[in-house]
Amino acid sequence: MRGFRILKLLVYLEIIAILLSTSGKVKQANHPEKRMFLVESSGRFWWIGDDGRIVGTASPEDSGSTAVVSCVDIRGLKISREDFAILRDLKGVLKSPDVSEICIDEKYIIFRKGVVVYFHKWKDLVENIDGIVGYLPYLVPRSVLELFSGGDLLVLRGGWRWQDTRYTHQ
Repeated sequence: MRGFRILKLLVYLEIIAILLSTSGKVKQANHPEKRMFLVESSGRFWWIGDDGRIVGTASPEDSGSTAVVSCVDIRGLKISREDFAILRDLKGVLKSPDVSEICIDEKYIIFRKGVVVYFHKWKDLVENIDGIVGYLPYLVPRSVLELFSGGDLLVLRGGWRWQDTRYTHQ
């Protein structure tokens, strides 16, 4: 009789463990229809909704499918107003499949090729993103550039891979 009670207790504990593990998976769904931005703060990844609130946690693997915005100031369950205004302005930039990460504090963007572009104003990045993406095939991987207003790029490290043979010696 005592063995039956222990078996019954173990079955109940197993059922509780299964219920707790499935409730965790439901929480991980995180309302995918509300996900707008993937941000990183203090080593953690969060999905941010269209109102600036955190709608769920994200895994580092999620950064392979969408651009990450790093150095975001999170206060409570929302990001700061200043950072959210920047995110809204960058919505078009973040949709580019070539963008890997944007750092808000230090104002740089990293492309999937490993090219880093520093800039001074958010407006300059938004206005010149298409031109920068157009130059990516001609840049050496892991190059570092600086974007100036007007769209001028200065190569700080790395350089260009010219495909044109007119400039080679024969």
